[in-house]
Amino acid sequence: MKNEIKLSQMVQSTPHVICRKEKNCYLLVNRKNSAVLVVNDVGMEIWNHMSMRITVGEIVEKLRKKYDVEFEDSKRETIKFIKELLENGFILSQRK
Repeated sequence: MKNEIKLSQMVQSTPHVICRKEKNCYLLVNRKNSAVLVVNDVGMEIWNHMSMRITVGEIVEKLRKKYDVEFEDSKRETIKFIKELLENGFILSQRK
């Protein structure tokens, strides 16, 4: 399945994205394709983890521990956000 995201998949932010803090959110702007995403604090935390190459599973686990949530909840929400980033060209992905 093309849009399937695996926990072993590596993800990394692309260099052509600008991040800007607003009052209650962050804006991610893709300079390459003009896509814009409005991101909350958790989304920004996921984004910040992608400044280095990291697996989706590592991000899920970091968020699970920090926010004391169930693994499946962390996995579902993280993968949903990563799919949105990937579909809009904000991140690079490599299957393992």
